[in-house]
Amino acid sequence: MGSFFNQQGYYPADASIEHIIPESNTPDITHSMGNLIMLEKKINDECKDLPYANKVALYENSNYAQVDKFLSQYPNFKKTDISKRTNFLAELYYNSILLPMFS
Repeated sequence: MGSFFNQQGYYPADASIEHIIPESNTPDITHSMGNLIMLEKKINDECKDLPYANKVALYENSNYAQVDKFLSQYPNFKKTDISKRTNFLAELYYNSILLPMFS
């Protein structure tokens, strides 16, 4: 998905998967796709278990287009947004990546 947003066919070597809502909050939902975002490893390491409100300033340092888009869509990401975002990403993947491959 990151390559779809960045218009690249690969993930950069410095890429790392970030849990938007920290894993320690509610592990049963925080591992959902809707709670994950690709970040540069250095930024991800700085995020640790910070609350989302504190992570926003760190996310703004990302060079990944998907992070900019995410920030514009979710200025106040909450646990209730995880399932909505999971569904959005699943539909995006299906409609924009899978369907064109098999059409």
